[in-house]
Order: sequence, then C-alpha cells, then structure tokens
Amino acid sequence: MANDEIEVAYPILTRGRALEDEQLIEVVQTRAQEHQLAVALRENIPGTVSDALVATNNEKVVTTLLQKATAEISRATLEYLVEQSRWIDAYQEPILRREDLPVDFAKRMYRWVSDALRQHIVENFEIDENELSRLLDDAIEEETGSTEPQQRSDAASRLIAILSEGGQATPGLLLDALEDCEVRLFIGILRQ
Repeated sequence: MANDEIEVAYPILTRGRALEDEQLIEVVQTRAQEHQLAVALRENIPGTVSDALVATNNEKVVTTLLQKATAEISRATLEYLVEQSRWIDAYQEPILRREDLPVDFAKRMYRWVSDALRQHIVENFEIDENELSRLLDDAIEEETGSTEPQQRSDAASRLIAILSEGGQATPGLLLDALEDCEVRLFIGILRQ
C-alpha cells in the first residue's frame, strides 16, 4: 500500500509503523515527489532514510526533512546540506533552526547567509565578537575568490561514502545527480 497512489499511500507513509527503513528507502528511491514528501513528514525519521531523502536532491523534499525536528540527520549529511545552502537559499533557515546543528556549522554558514539569519546565529549560538569579525572578514575574502570548492567536495565525499555504505548509491541516484547537475556527486558515486 505504501507504493500505491498517493491518496492511499499518504497515511501509511506519514504515520505507518509497520514499514521498515528499507521499505521507506525503496519508496523514496522509486516513487514520485509526493511519496518522498510523505516520508519526509514522518516523525522520528532514522538517519538512513534521511540520507535517501537528501540523495533525491529535491529541494522541497530536503527542506521538508530539515524542518522535521525529530528527523535524525548524520553529521556528514548535515555538513553536505550546509555546503549546499551556499547555493540553495531554501536550506539556510531550516538548517539554522535545527536544535542539533553543531556550532561550527552555524559559524560556517554565517559567511553566506542573510543579515536576518546572521542575527539568528548570534542570538542562538555562542560565538564571541572577535570570532564574528573574523567570520565577516572570511565572507568578504570568499566573495573575492576562495578555495570553497574543496570544502564542498569534502562534504560531497562524506555523503557519497554514507550512501555507498548503506547500499543507496544506485543507478537511479546516478541519474538523479546528473539531472540535477550535481556533477561531483555523480562522479563520486560512479567511482564507488
């Protein structure tokens, strides 16, 4: 029933307790966005299912997952999403509102988020004024030319390793990565 039309599958995917993680991952990998969103709305999403949802590279699905406070998201996956938030603004606020966000990730994001989100970081994370000044200087330096591709590559490599270990680096994921112009992700999965 979880693979049925969304009208039938929705209550099962959002609240069904009988589904195993592997079944949820299969739904995420093989079904449409509506099914993926239903899975992202579940309570207490385990890390392996979160990884599969992130691997869809679907902005709406990932944003829904990030907004789910009870979703377990590994540090490596969260780091990948932090790096993606440089280019996908929709990820920024939900990431920064997560209670499990490590302070070092918030500091990193300080360099590229809006003033309102910078204020949120100042109010919700312990960062001293000298460090804030340094972060602003880093942001200015980044705008004038930095080594950010290496950081993005490192985060992508960690996500690829997690997906490979969980058996989630599938041909379908390869196609999705290529479709979404995630060349590093595509090449990394292909190399595994």
